[in-house]
Amino acid sequence: MPKFPESKANRLAPKQSSYAVKSFVNPLYNTKQWKALRLAMLQDEPLCRECRAADKITLARVLDHIQPVRLGGEMWEQSNLQPLCVSCHQRKSQSEKFKSEKDYK
Repeated sequence: MPKFPESKANRLAPKQSSYAVKSFVNPLYNTKQWKALRLAMLQDEPLCRECRAADKITLARVLDHIQPVRLGGEMWEQSNLQPLCVSCHQRKSQSEKFKSEKDYK
């Protein structure tokens, strides 16, 4: 049976993880406003910004806060958002684990 190409909206939809992550997720990420902003920004800039800087082409699946909200970053400010692939987002998140607000000033 032939396979149909994924629709653009399906390609940009967040992928479900195969394992349970035990961490706090801000409820704002489940709002229509966030989902619409995420979709619009990923449609506007569909490639991972970090990979592009390294001359690689990778589809972005995550809309990342450059300065984390928990460390004073603006939730809705588009200049504080960047599209990343899952790999780059995980690497960035891991490096931010022990940072504080002073690291972003």
